[in-house]
Amino acid sequence: MRRKIESYVEERINPFLKTHQGLLEVVDLDNDILIIKLIVEYDGEGKTKQTLLNSIRSAIQEKFPQVKKVVEVSSLKYS
Repeated sequence: MRRKIESYVEERINPFLKTHQGLLEVVDLDNDILIIKLIVEYDGEGKTKQTLLNSIRSAIQEKFPQVKKVVEVSSLKYS
């Protein structure tokens, strides 16, 4: 399933994020818990990143309902 998720991220999520200088990486999938790293330009407002994370979590869990939880490992670039 991890490969399917990685393909989905590359085909559906990263093209959008790249237009905003962002990138999503799949770090691990363990016991139906997906660990991701979201790299985004950060302007000091955490709301932008949180909004993106909520949308990404929803999209992944809608496409892959067997994923129980999506956990993000912080990786912020400050501008």
